[in-house]
Amino acid sequence: MFRRFIRQLLLKAQISAAIKRPPSRIDQRRTQADIAVLKDLSTLLLQPDTATESNFSADLVKARAALPAGLERFEQRLRYAANMYHRNDLTTLKEHPALCVLFLFHGSGHVRQEALSRLPADAATSPIVLFALMRRLNDWALPVRQAAIIAFDRLAKHLEPRDIALLLPKLARDMLEYSRAENPVFKLVFRDTNAGQEAMIYWLGTARQGPAARIMARLLQGNSLDAHLMHFARSAAHPHVRQIAAKALLTGQAEWHEGWQRVPVDKSLGQFRMTAKIGTRALSVGAPAKGFVTALAHDKSARVRRLAADQVILKGAEALPKAELEKLCSDQDKGVLERMAFASRKWNWDETTIS
Repeated sequence: MFRRFIRQLLLKAQISAAIKRPPSRIDQRRTQADIAVLKDLSTLLLQPDTATESNFSADLVKARAALPAGLERFEQRLRYAANMYHRNDLTTLKEHPALCVLFLFHGSGHVRQEALSRLPADAATSPIVLFALMRRLNDWALPVRQAAIIAFDRLAKHLEPRDIALLLPKLARDMLEYSRAENPVFKLVFRDTNAGQEAMIYWLGTARQGPAARIMARLLQGNSLDAHLMHFARSAAHPHVRQIAAKALLTGQAEWHEGWQRVPVDKSLGQFRMTAKIGTRALSVGAPAKGFVTALAHDKSARVRRLAADQVILKGAEALPKAELEKLCSDQDKGVLERMAFASRKWNWDETTIS
């Protein structure tokens, strides 16, 4: 009882303090001085970045360094610095349309939706505006996403794919996190052959960490990457990317994760288990050359060498030369050794088959 009484006293004290507290800045209309500062900030965000003129296929890392530091938290910090949280700014935006670029990062979805409808046509030249537009294409509010799609269609004719090359990894991560497939940016990026596609191919080939493999699996739903699978299988920095590309070439089909499905275990008891639902399609390129499996056997990643061992299980000793067979039979990875042992039992190898 005593503790409950103390909590009630503290609650009353907090309520009375809140009533006596003067109204916060968030509840007040912005002054003309505040609006002038916000207009200057909005104009600054509209300035094009010289990094968008660089050769993304060769200088992607240098160009990305020209963007604001901490791009992941750029929106939160800008929203806090400009105190953009209250819906009253909707009236401010209607009175001062020049704030539309800044209010793309607003905390209120109503303000973000209105800001998207007021974007000027030349706003697409700014990488910060493109970053905001991509964020809004993945916005949690459906009306904002719909407004962002309309705005993107309006600005697309003034936009070159190279302008969004720097932000493709961030966009792809957002698409994976939110699982929203109506984002039209990739339709522009993979239009014919352009610098935007080159930038994505360069990033998938050089990324050493992050969700590069999941992004590649998502992109394999279309045939835009089919012609580059051999390059990814041989020289991609991420071992999972090499594995996905090599497996697709060996099997002749691309695979991607579509979700989960319930599979009955015992219907009489009502028992089910969740299994992955895998989508597939046939590749638009032919089978790899004969020496491709040999190159996989020499890969530094065990998950890629397991693919070479799988081919030995399917085709026997003809899949690889004797030197590579000996190498796989003495591999340090347990998965490779188990596959080679199974192949030996399946094809009834003797000592002269490998040695």
